[in-house]
Amino acid sequence: MVWITWRQHRAALVGALVLTVVLSALLLWLWQGVVEVNAACSVLDCWLGAAGAMGDRLAFSYTSLYFAQPALGGLIAVFWAAPLLAREYEQRTYLLAWSQDVTPMRWLVGKVAVLGAAAVVLSAVLAVASWQLVQAMKASPGGTFAMNDSRALEFWPPTQVMYTLFGFALGLAVGMATRRILPAMGITLVAFAAVRVAIASTVVHWLAPVRTTVPVTANSPDPDQAYYGGLSYLDSASQPVQVPAGCYDGPCLTRHGVTSVSAVFETVEQTATFQWTEVISYAVLTAVCAGVAWALVRRATR
Repeated sequence: MVWITWRQHRAALVGALVLTVVLSALLLWLWQGVVEVNAACSVLDCWLGAAGAMGDRLAFSYTSLYFAQPALGGLIAVFWAAPLLAREYEQRTYLLAWSQDVTPMRWLVGKVAVLGAAAVVLSAVLAVASWQLVQAMKASPGGTFAMNDSRALEFWPPTQVMYTLFGFALGLAVGMATRRILPAMGITLVAFAAVRVAIASTVVHWLAPVRTTVPVTANSPDPDQAYYGGLSYLDSASQPVQVPAGCYDGPCLTRHGVTSVSAVFETVEQTATFQWTEVISYAVLTAVCAGVAWALVRRATR
């Protein structure tokens, strides 16, 4: 099955390999640039900071970082997984492929093992390259890249590998459910992007936040490294107070009856919890999609 899978999918495999090499090389080139700028700005006084010294490469660095892994994961989900079963039914080649000595389950396991392993390896390589760039940005003197633990949450390599595997399993399930190539590819793309955005934008809200209240004359209770925060102004009866825009200093707040400031946020000490929560979530979704694809194949071949 390994040789057959390679013969049938070599164009997709080689294309994904080329994309991975190009994106990884780009990220490592940007990483080298950040490292050099960090070293220079730690010795010299960079007026605009290390990030400003990157010049035109700064926006390019962020764009490459945020879109490299989703591009690879989306390609694998849409062009590898979605057509895998849908093509067999649409072109009716399953009648030949599954009537030989290879059973449908063995055929499916063989295909998934080869393509799934390739997806893991390629996404892991790109994830490591992304993480190198993230670590260099976090180490920037003065933190001028604004790359802290909260911003780096989605770039953790296990997370990136798991959502690529999720996309692969999702494509299998959708392809088997629709049995049509183009609808399967379109639905997979939309569903993969929707789940990715939904989890990335809500994962820091899944745990109970920290709540703290301090007098209006004290320092802000919302840490600089918080994942998200919401400030509210309270009067002496602990009731919310509306203050005009631009009124943030103590004297102004006091004139409007504010006696304390309350904040709700998640601390960076919960980074590991958020990371593993996201990885486990994708693992569960992957198992569900793989189970659906398996069940649909078994039902269709009885």
